[in-house]
Amino acid sequence: SVLICAALLVGTSFAWFTDSVSNSGNKIKAGTLMIDAYCYDLEEGKTDFKIDEVNGGKQFGFSDTGRNLKTDKKSIIEENEWEPGTSSAKLLKVENNGTLAAKIKLDFDVIENGLTEALWFDFVQVSGNDISGNFEKRPMSELESLAEAFGEVPILGGESLQFILVYGMYESAGNTYKGKSFA
Repeated sequence: SVLICAALLVGTSFAWFTDSVSNSGNKIKAGTLMIDAYCYDLEEGKTDFKIDEVNGGKQFGFSDTGRNLKTDKKSIIEENEWEPGTSSAKLLKVENNGTLAAKIKLDFDVIENGLTEALWFDFVQVSGNDISGNFEKRPMSELESLAEAFGEVPILGGESLQFILVYGMYESAGNTYKGKSFA
């Protein structure tokens, strides 16, 4: 019986140490991940896009050179002395200059100094030279929650995504917002 127990113990140990699993068709490939983000300001005379409720219904466009958001830590929105009815826009571009696919997520840090309730925004995606989706004035107080709800967007290596951040001051904003700010 001792001999049988020893044989069973050796057989169990052998099976435990020699178990293997094979999976065919998988490939592991090294690559690079390099994400860049840029912000482009409106440029007078450019006519790339049109949103009926923005810029008086006239076409508008953006400068050819943008601020690198990795190195330039200034706020995206830096308007001074706005008046009710004024609107503007920024083109935001995210480039994946690497070879690996990535997922991007929008994140805004809002510094509220009493002007948020007088402002509106919308965030629309650009496909080529066309705007996808419908424009809708949203209260600026919803900017952070909209970015969170947007979720993650995949971007393949060598591709880019573009968004237009449109924003403005409601025409009904009164003198109670004088001297207030938003960043």
